[in-house]
Amino acid sequence: MTDFTPVIRIMTLPPNTDHSATKTEITSMVDYNLNISRGAYEFISEPYPASCTLSLFFDENIVPDIELGSWVEIQIQTSSLTYEVLQAGNVTNRTSSYRNFGIIGFVLEWQFVITSTISLLQNTNYYVDTYTEGVADALIPFIEEHSTAFNWFAINRNLTWADYGPDSWANVDTTRLVDFPAITYGTSAIDQALDAGLHDTWSDLVAITYGIYGWIIESADNSLAFYFGESPLVSTLTFTADMINPDLRGGDKFESLRNQITITKYDAGLTTYYENESVALYGDRTGSLDTYIINQADVDTVGQKILNSMAYPLLSTEQISVNLLNPIFTNVQRDLLLTDPLGYRVTVQAPEPMGGTQDYLTIGCNYTINKNAFILDLTLAPISQAFNSINWDQVPYNYTWTSYGVAFPTQEWQDL
Repeated sequence: MTDFTPVIRIMTLPPNTDHSATKTEITSMVDYNLNISRGAYEFISEPYPASCTLSLFFDENIVPDIELGSWVEIQIQTSSLTYEVLQAGNVTNRTSSYRNFGIIGFVLEWQFVITSTISLLQNTNYYVDTYTEGVADALIPFIEEHSTAFNWFAINRNLTWADYGPDSWANVDTTRLVDFPAITYGTSAIDQALDAGLHDTWSDLVAITYGIYGWIIESADNSLAFYFGESPLVSTLTFTADMINPDLRGGDKFESLRNQITITKYDAGLTTYYENESVALYGDRTGSLDTYIINQADVDTVGQKILNSMAYPLLSTEQISVNLLNPIFTNVQRDLLLTDPLGYRVTVQAPEPMGGTQDYLTIGCNYTINKNAFILDLTLAPISQAFNSINWDQVPYNYTWTSYGVAFPTQEWQDL
């Protein structure tokens, strides 16, 4: 158990500047408030663009060195006395206002809205020259490469060559190269396809990932990690009852169930899957999924995964809140929650009305930070949604016990 006194600094860069350049620190404020929101609201939804509302307070009239389009990094000092990114992004809105202080005094408040580069991807197109097939871990870097290529249609129609001075065409605009997030990804065995033509970058990244029942995690520095459920996670942290604030939330609801799912293949073919017992118990809880999957067998696998995960209710904890000023956390635990709390398997020792002790995947977070508070809210998804167990419908009809590489009769059901 360790005490914690937050040390935060605000670092900035002018618009369209390489993020590795030397940053300017904002030092003249007398106070600050931060609210950071990142991740997804539920497991089957892609992450929203991370957003940070940063309020800086000054006791003099000043215009801080943060303009629209500036790159801002909010950094926090970890237990190793190094600074790590708490949230980063581009400024999309700024406002200034006065607050009265005492009888004749005032405080100037500058408020900045900082948005992650997912919002850039949502407004980025790329071109596919010819019909292209591949697994997800081949198509994602393909999209990245083609999305960072600068195209004629992206040029402001009022600009001329003279506006760029002596630069060559290759140097005309590096915005996409500067702001395009770093990407990592796992491996997948499911073949997918992209048609020739103009595509939306973010829509395709989402379809390629969530179409095979994977998920995307955005980190504080705006980097993106793509997971395809290829290997189960080991629990990273246990939240004991004395770590969790009392305002945790649990439950289960009809709107989270899917017992009838219609999946669209790459060629527009439709297949609908049912979990009949769930339908009898809870009525039709329908959903649909558009994919780029080529092979019907892979569509069948995805359909069964969704039914395995979502056909039946599970009383579980939906959100927990922790106070990172609480000395109950070790340095290792707190550093993890400060800088990169999403995409981990965690164990939550919740009361029985909130589902009891279960394992979860952390899919969303919200920080509320000022000089007197450091609260982290975590949105959770039951780990069974991400890594569900196999059922008989997913076993190919022509498989035998020896098809799995363990000789009968020593093979067990879990070996499947």
